[in-house]
Amino acid sequence: MSETVTVWEAGCYVDPHWGHYSTARAVVVALSLGWEPVDRDAVGLLAEWELSGVGPAPEAGSWRAQYVAQLREEAEAVWSSSNGWTLEEDAPELLRECVEEAEEWLNSQPQTPEGHYWGHSEYGGWGCWPLEEDWL
Repeated sequence: MSETVTVWEAGCYVDPHWGHYSTARAVVVALSLGWEPVDRDAVGLLAEWELSGVGPAPEAGSWRAQYVAQLREEAEAVWSSSNGWTLEEDAPELLRECVEEAEEWLNSQPQTPEGHYWGHSEYGGWGCWPLEEDWL
């Protein structure tokens, strides 16, 4: 007999190697687990734009450079025009606010294992952790 493993298992979902992109990655994970922010498309677009910076810069004229430029244009249209924000200055703070909302939602779900919380551990990873981290 085999056990069914669900995505609601405890553990690290975004490890610290993501650096400053970890917040955007955590937003993507929360969206995949069913978190529905008020403006899901705008939040997803913001996270996708932030994650487009992972890796080496695309070559000018390449399909990736065109994709990143299009993402930027769409994100600017959604976030800057309606709120006066700039992506470079405000995206990190907006993503932190999104993660806080997502964690609140995730922690309220019955699928979250009892005695666990969603958030950052003291070691930097983001995921579903036991309330007492002595097991690390």
